[in-house]
Amino acid sequence: MAGTLRAALKAGERAWTEGSTKEHCVQKAGNIIEATKRKIQDQNLGVDLKLDYIDMNDSQTFEVVDARSSRHTHPEPIILSGALWVGKTRLIDNIILGKTDEILS
Repeated sequence: MAGTLRAALKAGERAWTEGSTKEHCVQKAGNIIEATKRKIQDQNLGVDLKLDYIDMNDSQTFEVVDARSSRHTHPEPIILSGALWVGKTRLIDNIILGKTDEILS
């Protein structure tokens, strides 16, 4: 279950790379979380997953990226981040999308 958030963000990253909008990328990521929640419920594992957030922010200003943005309309690096509660533990993770050398150098 700890890998669920990472898998969700990777799904969002794939969608972004394919040219999808932010809205679609966040939806793809959320679908991974929901599928895992259903699997946990079906198996009666007694663990509660609760999505806190998945969002995209500009890497320079940290402003939230518009839902209609895509890598074609927003070529600057983007931070795709999320937080997920697994029981009482809050997991956070992020992925930098785009030209990482522009912000990591």
